Amino acid sequence: MKDDAHLRASLASIGEFCQTDAHGQDTQFPREVSQLMDQLRQVLIAMAEMHQYDNDPDMLADLQLQVANSYKKTPKLRLVWLEKLAQLRGCRVCLPVRRPHHGVPQIQE
Repeated sequence: MKDDAHLRASLASIGEFCQTDAHGQDTQFPREVSQLMDQLRQVLIAMAEMHQYDNDPDMLADLQLQVANSYKKTPKLRLVWLEKLAQLRGCRVCLPVRRPHHGVPQIQE
């Protein structure tokens, strides 16, 4: 991202509001928002690094794998990043997906 100063400021404002909001202090909400903010920051950093390594396919693939692994608890998002990684490598591979009884797809490792 060329100019992510506004996005970073917005994320910081959301985090500050969440920590000072009296209504949510007795809930898990502030902790969950903090975790989400951390994950968003990590993705922003990885995406900025990806732009730096456009000409280095190995480093670019490593960064995409890092982002995919950060989404282990969100299988659909992880699958998107793994598919991007496969496209980068020119692979036409279908990743094996298990469908447990509750219907949420999970990537087999």
